[in-house]
Amino acid sequence: MIAKYSSILAKAGGLLLLALAPSGSQAGLIYENINGHDFIFDTTQQITWTRDADLTNSTYTWQDANTWASKLSIDGINTQGWHLPNVTQFTSLYTQLYPFGEPGTQDAKYGAQVFFGIGANDFAANVRPAYWTDASQTDFNFSYGYGGNFPNDTPYSAWAVAVVPEPSTLSLLALGLIGVLAQSRHRRPILFG
Repeated sequence: MIAKYSSILAKAGGLLLLALAPSGSQAGLIYENINGHDFIFDTTQQITWTRDADLTNSTYTWQDANTWASKLSIDGINTQGWHLPNVTQFTSLYTQLYPFGEPGTQDAKYGAQVFFGIGANDFAANVRPAYWTDASQTDFNFSYGYGGNFPNDTPYSAWAVAVVPEPSTLSLLALGLIGVLAQSRHRRPILFG
């Protein structure tokens, strides 16, 4: 009886994993809450942003912004290190934020709440007009959506990104693996001595 249910669980888990796992062609921003902390996962760039775009509540020189990002620690989050985003990562985020508008057109996608979806939590908080990127003398402008060149001592905001696997994907993967293990146990031959 247990074997019958484990077989059903294995098949259901595999189907659920295939049905819900994000494909490479899908793009978008996903709100995530991990251990009580709010994040935005970019499925295009496979990176995680802090949802609060102004954690420091101040502006920095380029070097100070880099130092802040590299020392950022958020309890319970295992990452490959927080760092300043590059222009490509900022452009991906900017393009997906509402109101719709391509980079290069004035949209002013900054403010207390900048939405990217229709859910109650689908917004980036406290988005500032300009941020330092990971490249020296390069900022990203949230009025026009592209990078600019300014001296490193210009005061700009800092926003951090990290490589953090999307939690919902990890949950689905775990469910699929449980199903596969249950199925393999069911098919194990019984040896008679």
